Order: sequence, then structure tokens, then C-alpha cells
Amino acid sequence: MKESSDLTFINYLTSLGLQAMVFLGEIPSPVSQRLEQNLKQAKLLIDTLVVLQDKTKGNLSYAECHLLDASVEELSGKYNRIAGGME
Repeated sequence: MKESSDLTFINYLTSLGLQAMVFLGEIPSPVSQRLEQNLKQAKLLIDTLVVLQDKTKGNLSYAECHLLDASVEELSGKYNRIAGGME
């Protein structure tokens, strides 16, 4: 049974990416409307995307693969820049 709010893999990836951006302090929290950082949670979400990348290799559409690869690259770079600046 399909509903109008079907969860697609692209929607799932987008959701994980947006959550990571919130935890990186790059976009405001939808709850507080403020920039907040939680690097531990950001790292967990990025690692989740990496696991998905490894486990779905060869099974994704071009769009899914491109979004996943770009998300991992962008989020990892932001995480490393932010975490590196805090040392």
C-alpha cells in the first residue's frame, strides 16, 4: 500500500544529511531554530552514510549513488574542518 509520504532511499539519504548538517552547526535546529553543534552525533550520521555507501555498492541508481557519494564527501569535509579547528 503506497502513501503520499513514501520513504524513498533518496529521501532517507537527504534526511540523514540534513540531520548531520544540524549537528555540525551548519543549519539551525528545527526544534530551537538556533545553530547548535553535536560533533559526536554528526560523526555517527556520517559513519552511517559510509556504511550505507559500502553495503549498497553496485545496487543503487545513478542518482542515489551520486547523492550518497556527494553527501559523504561534503559532510566528511565539513566535519574534519570543524573538528580539526577545535583541537
